[in-house]
Amino acid sequence: MSILNISVSGFANYHTTEPKDVNLLAWLRSEKYRDQVMAIRKNADKVERDRLKAVLPAITPGGTFSERKATALITHSGFLQFDIDGVRDITAAKQKVCSLQNVAYCGLSVSGRGLWGLIPIAEPAHHKQYFEFIQKAFASMGIILDPACKDVARLRGYSYDPDAYFNHNAKPLNRFYSRPKPVPRKTHFKAITGNYETKRIEYCLSELNARKIDLTHHYSNWFALGCSFSSLGEGGRQYFHIASQNYPGYDPHETDEQFTKCLKTSSTKNLATFFAMCRDAGVHFKDAAPIVEPAPAKPKPLLSISTDDICHIQWINQTGKKFDNLQIVWLKTATENFEVLYNEQGYPVTEYSKTIAQVETEFKKKFTPGLLDGEACFLMKIDKP
Repeated sequence: MSILNISVSGFANYHTTEPKDVNLLAWLRSEKYRDQVMAIRKNADKVERDRLKAVLPAITPGGTFSERKATALITHSGFLQFDIDGVRDITAAKQKVCSLQNVAYCGLSVSGRGLWGLIPIAEPAHHKQYFEFIQKAFASMGIILDPACKDVARLRGYSYDPDAYFNHNAKPLNRFYSRPKPVPRKTHFKAITGNYETKRIEYCLSELNARKIDLTHHYSNWFALGCSFSSLGEGGRQYFHIASQNYPGYDPHETDEQFTKCLKTSSTKNLATFFAMCRDAGVHFKDAAPIVEPAPAKPKPLLSISTDDICHIQWINQTGKKFDNLQIVWLKTATENFEVLYNEQGYPVTEYSKTIAQVETEFKKKFTPGLLDGEACFLMKIDKP
């Protein structure tokens, strides 16, 4: 006796909404539409492939329905389906999946580029929680499931796999995911500042929190987000917490564990995933005020300032020769840069200067010829502290 020998709802094609009961095991074993499936797999035109797929028969593995929607469920089949797209190594992925004692069926998707399968569950009333549990379990193996399969009424089109895996005595899964009780959200995190990239991250996180946008509503999103931040190593852990805290069931301990898993996984890791998720959620870094990078620090003036406001100013001529034997005092007013310059003997250099340029002109006129042997020179200008 096979655990798959049950009734589910069947549909003539992807567009039909009127169901009829079909035997699940017979449907999985059928080779009636093999040629159509093989033609689809050979077709390089995606649009044409989708058109051909849509005319194939389909079922709702989740149970029997009066209509093709979750609220019209009549009897749950006791199964949840999973869908794995974009698999690089089909053989290796299939071996991993089929090694699980709870998997009753696993075969190629109609495109031949992915896998799909069935897992029996002990308590059908917790269908979605079971799915979230297997999402986590599969992710720990580096396999990402299509979150759409959480829907009990999810349609599954006919496919053909001569090497499909059957486990007629699969053990029903008896564990499902229970969301932790919400914990108080952290409102302040230690700021991480640095280069342009970190400013982009922090702007996006700030916008997500301000708008209360949750990027982690599906486990697959949460996993992808963790992998994205793990590209920064341990430096990404705090970012992952900040991005996760908008989830109603945010748990710091669970989030820490998830990030540690992401650090160890071999999945692709880059920040482009995070920025793409932000963009899809309506958060664009280009909307931020321009970030003005600080100007390079100016060299410190070659002078020292004493408590009685006497400044030792160094003069430099065009040949680089330095003179530091001139001492002056300046008085600064609110409206003029300089009011009066005095030499070390207390005689005013100029008594009527309006601008720095005028002061420099007067100062050079009086002192340059004697001090610098007629060489051209300039006065280093600083504000009085």
